[in-house]
Amino acid sequence: MTFVKDIIRLRDSIGSVYIPGPDVPGKITHMRGDPAFAPHVYATEIGSKKAVEVRGIWDVKNDFMAGPFLTYIIDDAANDRKLVLEGFTYAPATNKRDDMFQLEAILKTVSFL
Repeated sequence: MTFVKDIIRLRDSIGSVYIPGPDVPGKITHMRGDPAFAPHVYATEIGSKKAVEVRGIWDVKNDFMAGPFLTYIIDDAANDRKLVLEGFTYAPATNKRDDMFQLEAILKTVSFL
């Protein structure tokens, strides 16, 4: 499996358990990565730690909701773990550019003690 497919699988498994969609009779709804678009992945640093930045589109399975997301997967080698920070925007019929800049600024303020 490729790194991008692993990221999609991880995000979708979390969304299916912890981020339900609206109650729609006879349908299972939950947040997932939009299957029509592969996310963009970039190497970066967050809080002086190696990380990857993932940008893409999320949607709700069996519903019409969707929007952009930003994820940072941070390699915390000192504690033998990966930390995942995510932000999502849902603002129908509006420009989401400023919202994504704000999410990016918030997520990049993470600090490690």
